[in-house]
Amino acid sequence: MSAKLGFKIRYFRKKLGLTQYQLADMVSADVSTISKIEKSKATPSLSMLQRIAGALGVSVNELLKERINNGANCSRCWPRWPRSGRNGERAEGEGPHA
Repeated sequence: MSAKLGFKIRYFRKKLGLTQYQLADMVSADVSTISKIEKSKATPSLSMLQRIAGALGVSVNELLKERINNGANCSRCWPRWPRSGRNGERAEGEGPHA
């Protein structure tokens, strides 16, 4: 799994205003497990990923797919999403806000 999975889980968790403790409680996991998953130091099992996705109100596919916003890869839409242009600038035509 890519390191982006942890970033996405963290993003959706914070978007809902949940703490790691609250998410851990919702999915019957230890807070340290959620922390490790978000830091990409642990890979969740499929059943854990399904529970996390359910708690966050997104699909497993949404957590695993590489692109968001109908295929757009836009750093204004997705915090911390790497930009593909030279020196980190957004490439021409990248994302809906280009």
